[in-house]
Amino acid sequence: MMTKETERQAKTGISKTQADCSARQQLWEVLLNATSDLFFLEREQLRAALDGTIAPERFGTPLQNAQSRKHQAQNAYLEHIEQHGCWE
Repeated sequence: MMTKETERQAKTGISKTQADCSARQQLWEVLLNATSDLFFLEREQLRAALDGTIAPERFGTPLQNAQSRKHQAQNAYLEHIEQHGCWE
């Protein structure tokens, strides 16, 4: 007779350990934060351009840094779930 865990793994191919992967969750949080930071800077750049209060070009380097952090976080997350097999 199969346990609930064995049934779930047979249906999904994912073990409880893989589904509960703390490293995946941590990498996901890093990706969400990096994405949020990027959107915040983009919004501030647009607001500055519309208001004329701050030169929009001032955001160039911070935006590049935020984009880089977001891409690094995304790549780390995708690489982890591919190697570890812990996607949901």
